[in-house]
Amino acid sequence: MTQKTKSKIVRRKNNSQKRRRKDEKNSRTWKQKFFILVVVIFIGCVGYIFLCSNLLDIYQFDIQGNNRVDKNQIINVIKSDIDGQIIACLKKKNYFFVNKNKIIKDVIKDNRIKNVNITKQFPNKIIINIQEYDDVAIWCKSVAMKSCFMLNGEIAEREITMQDPIVIENKHFVIVDETHQDISIGDHVMTENYLNKIKTLSKELVYVLNVEIEQPFIVVSRGSHEVQFMTDEGWYIIIDLSHDLDEVFDIAKLFVKKVDLPSRRSDLEYVDMRFSEKIFYKMKDGVEQSIKDKQESNNQIKDKKESE
Repeated sequence: MTQKTKSKIVRRKNNSQKRRRKDEKNSRTWKQKFFILVVVIFIGCVGYIFLCSNLLDIYQFDIQGNNRVDKNQIINVIKSDIDGQIIACLKKKNYFFVNKNKIIKDVIKDNRIKNVNITKQFPNKIIINIQEYDDVAIWCKSVAMKSCFMLNGEIAEREITMQDPIVIENKHFVIVDETHQDISIGDHVMTENYLNKIKTLSKELVYVLNVEIEQPFIVVSRGSHEVQFMTDEGWYIIIDLSHDLDEVFDIAKLFVKKVDLPSRRSDLEYVDMRFSEKIFYKMKDGVEQSIKDKQESNNQIKDKKESE
């Protein structure tokens, strides 16, 4: 009898513990479901605010770096790209869905624009930095200019004709390679430093020599770094690009000072400015002549007196 009673009490205790655990489990399950529901609602509200509301719509456009290209023209291209829906309530002009690559691709279709960089600024703004072409460098294999390449830095970027919009719509300078060497896309033709020197010389020699410089500019030999600039008066200038620009300008000023150009300019065939202390020039139907730097002449006179 005693053993049965003890066994019965134990069974009752076990049943009580099971009911208590079941109630605790149900309580935890209800709280977990409520918490999950609250989290889902919160995420849904935040998602709607960020993805479907107007709070993150891009409507401010900061255009930087443009000079020749109209700012409003660029803005109109951007607005066209971000107009419309992606799906349902998701809009293309939402901060998170703005397609920068498409905007860059469409803006750079303008042949005056070289490069575009876009930065998004939270929550409603994008900054568009424009790099316009300055002077387009064109490298041709012959004076006929039938086989020409547009240069990007010192690299032949793509083959063009002189009638291409990128040539017509931008300032440009043409260099003809009289060596007639083969050239392909991706080839290095001349250092960017030398190309910049050619561009600068073609503009500044106009004022130093009081003469117009005509295109194309002629490269006789890539190895010697020599370039010829033809003037509108029929004579040309030979310059060594390895010299500093200031040195070249000093040589040009020396020539203007030493030679009576106004009366004899039409008789010139060429002026050779490749040497810093002596300038050679040739008259039509004549022999080559030279003039020396005043300092060099003084040194020679001094050396002669000392030797005597």
